Amino acid sequence: MSRPHHTCEQCGTAYVAARATARFCSTVCRMRHHRDTPKGNPRQAAALRSWAVKRGFAEKDSGKLTAPLKLVLGELRSAVAAIEARGLRSVLPASTEAGLREALAKAGLK
Repeated sequence: MSRPHHTCEQCGTAYVAARATARFCSTVCRMRHHRDTPKGNPRQAAALRSWAVKRGFAEKDSGKLTAPLKLVLGELRSAVAAIEARGLRSVLPASTEAGLREALAKAGLK
């Protein structure tokens, strides 16, 4: 039985895989890939989705935004400020419009 040929997802090198499910040519490439991959915060994503749905800014099932992004960003900043004013740390992201777009995408909101 011959081993399948693969292309490393990190460096692009062609290699003969030891397993059919191999994704990287070496441990070095595997570790580089995982260290370079930004990790999302699942707790933050869940909190943002819940917050948006409870306030009517997103549909529960589809995750589609029902309010303009600028309104959502303004309300989110206000919510974070209110939480922090009580001396608590907010899980919700208080960010720029681009940062909010990224956080919404990670939370499955469109």
